[in-house]
Amino acid sequence: MQTTDIGPCTHKPPGSSLQSRAVPVHNESPGGGRVHPVTAVFAFCVGGLCTALDRRHHLVFQLSLHARIPLPLNRSRRKKVPNTMPIPDHRISDRTSFQSTTGSPRDTAALYFHKQLDPVYDSALLVAGDFLPEPHLYTNISDGKVVGLLAALRSQCGSNELLPSQPQRLDIYAPIFGSPGSSANFDKLRDDLIAAATAFSERVFDTGVDMLRERVRTAQRPLRDYLLALTGASTDWSAQHSLDNLAENVSFAILRDTDIGTIFGIGATLNPSWPYSEDSNADKLLEEITNKIGSSTRLTRQQASSRQRLAARGAEAIASVIEYTENRSNINDDIRSLTILITRCYTWGAAKAALTR
Repeated sequence: MQTTDIGPCTHKPPGSSLQSRAVPVHNESPGGGRVHPVTAVFAFCVGGLCTALDRRHHLVFQLSLHARIPLPLNRSRRKKVPNTMPIPDHRISDRTSFQSTTGSPRDTAALYFHKQLDPVYDSALLVAGDFLPEPHLYTNISDGKVVGLLAALRSQCGSNELLPSQPQRLDIYAPIFGSPGSSANFDKLRDDLIAAATAFSERVFDTGVDMLRERVRTAQRPLRDYLLALTGASTDWSAQHSLDNLAENVSFAILRDTDIGTIFGIGATLNPSWPYSEDSNADKLLEEITNKIGSSTRLTRQQASSRQRLAARGAEAIASVIEYTENRSNINDDIRSLTILITRCYTWGAAKAALTR
């Protein structure tokens, strides 16, 4: 066997340190023939490629030994922080936001809203009762649907499960909020929470702020437990079906009608979002209805406005009371949720005070 220099790889240019490579070439094949030069070149290239790959693999292996890269196993050892969010900051301004705020299991929030606006339902019933005895006043009602609502409310209130009368509505409110004029568990629990929220909100210094927060938590827990213990099939039916129909589909639809307002001297169109949002013209309308037709529950403009605010702000606060649960695993999240609860309850207390003045 003899060696033969192949191609430019064996050529050493002047001044170059490149070592020539010699590849053994068999002049004789096993069968006795000569080896073709192309075959020898192919063998040389394959051998060089394998050598380069071996060196690269060795370099990568050495780098992996010295590189300080955390293994995937180390990632699993990191403490995971629970992915939580503060409670929703409910704000009632229209029908959609009302439903979002008072949806199950926050039925008691809806019932509180209806309780505060119960005189509004009486006002709609007064108009329905006046519809037939005073036909000369109701000659220009253009909306046939409103005419049908007036007739249905007058004849079916108290006999239709979706049109509860005042005594039937009191049967809904009393087990939760107490009978009118009496002191109930709800009143004490509500007042304790409002007092705690007021103490936190009106503090002069931040000294003892943690204790003030804990006072709010302590007052919130029993009210939440009280409300949830009464929530179920009965409250769902009353809030989401019976009273909701009487309010939105009947009473509000009658009172928002422009022709009804004209009969009682209110020419302006009422806000379609009333009473979920304020409307001074609606306050005037309620005052005129109770004055002209007569009612055991007369409403002034100020009383009508205050009741609307108390209904909305109280429902928002009760929804926050039900949704808040102390989050010990994430203090920042808990403080944000508690801040929302305190704000809603403080606003609730302010609206309540405005009605009693």
